[in-house]
Amino acid sequence: MTRYKVTLTQDGREDLQGITRKGSHKSQKLLNALTRLNCDQREFQEKKVKNEDISRVLQISMKKN
Repeated sequence: MTRYKVTLTQDGREDLQGITRKGSHKSQKLLNALTRLNCDQREFQEKKVKNEDISRVLQISMKKN
């Protein structure tokens, strides 16, 4: 069951990608940007990624219901 659906605009994706490319941001901001980019369900997302894979790769916990 999908509880939240993340849909980013192209501009929103570009802003988040800019955060991930620059090394001057706090780690939490970088993790949030990577999480949102990978959860995006719009047509701009080239590869769909499962939440379990995102949490494993980024070493973050999944939100419990």
